[in-house]
Amino acid sequence: MTLICFDFGQSYSVTNPDVQGRYWVPIPDWVANTNDGVVSSLFDSSNLVLPGISFSMLSKFSSSGPNYVGTDANPWYPTWATQDSMFGNIAAYGGEANLTPRFRLSGLDDTRAYDFTFFGSRVSASDNREARYTVEGSNSGYADLDASNNVSNVVVVAGIYPQNGGIMISLSPGPNNNNAYQFFYLCFMLVNWEASSKFTPIIFQY
Repeated sequence: MTLICFDFGQSYSVTNPDVQGRYWVPIPDWVANTNDGVVSSLFDSSNLVLPGISFSMLSKFSSSGPNYVGTDANPWYPTWATQDSMFGNIAAYGGEANLTPRFRLSGLDDTRAYDFTFFGSRVSASDNREARYTVEGSNSGYADLDASNNVSNVVVVAGIYPQNGGIMISLSPGPNNNNAYQFFYLCFMLVNWEASSKFTPIIFQY
């Protein structure tokens, strides 16, 4: 299995490897809050460089991010990955409205199925701040996760095949989101794959 761990937020907070020996790719705010930011020369969780695979923003997160009010109590992932996040919103906040971020992974193998794990957290919230994570290649899928006071829940979109080497990930408010601004969050994303389309992913959720 190959695994890439993406941390969204502050790049200087990432400490590689984490206590479980995983290496993380930082997606800092100066990339995530642009419409064309790129991170190339990605590496996997064992610190192996993955030539040709890249991350590119297509539609930005909020320029007011990162948010620093995620959980510090997740037992499986490092605090620096769960406590900060990038976010979007629909109602105007910080002079920006209708922010539905999109980004793309390129250089993937069209014959392999890729599995995506998403985590978002926003503590001290009394409303629903559900995000919908949509993953699109030659096929597509989505999953919804409420970040409000989330400590350890993740959601998975599995079995997505690239189209022309690419998979696009889009974020939007989930159908149960009732926050006044319709805030939604992404703290980290895991992507894993192997050659067989029958692969059952290891999600690191215990």
